[in-house]
Amino acid sequence: MGQHPGTFTKFMDKLMDVIGGSMFFLMVALTGFNVISFWTTGRRYGQLEELVVSCLVWVSYISLGQHYRDKECIRADFLLTAMPPKGQRIVECLTDLATMVIAAVILFFGIQLMLRSTNKYTGVLKLCYFWIDLGLVMGFISLVYNIIWKYIPKKSPHEKEEKPV
Repeated sequence: MGQHPGTFTKFMDKLMDVIGGSMFFLMVALTGFNVISFWTTGRRYGQLEELVVSCLVWVSYISLGQHYRDKECIRADFLLTAMPPKGQRIVECLTDLATMVIAAVILFFGIQLMLRSTNKYTGVLKLCYFWIDLGLVMGFISLVYNIIWKYIPKKSPHEKEEKPV
């Protein structure tokens, strides 16, 4: 099972990092501004709070697949490390299968939610919920893609390509 992502995967990882990093920076900056505004003037801005919540949705989901692939998600693996390598691979495959099923269900309902929210808007800024829900959908597409990618056989860099005769 290959751990070396292809060019498309590397591009998507970089894109997710840029989007997630930008949203996180925006979320922190807007929260900071709102806090300072509250301390100095006693006023908070609902518009900024809506943007922060929107950014939080994106930050929470956008790199889900990349973190799952790189085993950077929270896991209780104390029993797994005590198992022999073959048992670890079996448990990992079962975990991937369960994660894939759950992710596919969430993706299905997330797409439905996103499509149904094209005419729903936030209370203050009137942002379309479609754009907020898109972060969830992109995150779970990334998760499903990375689980499938893990099980696609990869060519070793040392293998030579056969030339047609």
